[in-house]
Amino acid sequence: MTVLLGAWIVYLAAKAFRVSRTRSMFWLTVGMATLTFSAIAEGLAFRGAGLSLDQAHVVEGVFTLLGFAILVWSLHR
Repeated sequence: MTVLLGAWIVYLAAKAFRVSRTRSMFWLTVGMATLTFSAIAEGLAFRGAGLSLDQAHVVEGVFTLLGFAILVWSLHR
């Protein structure tokens, strides 16, 4: 469900970027895509790469942190 809702938000943000062509909307789109990918990255790390569940949580946490940092950047632009 997280991936579906995140993908919808990324779609709406990308659509808004195409209309406005502002850098802040671009970075909003990138930030939301990164946050959405964090949910996928945990599964890929756990199932695909064979990492332990704790290590997969760290992978998700890193992508989540990066996504929120990009969102903050988009708000300050």
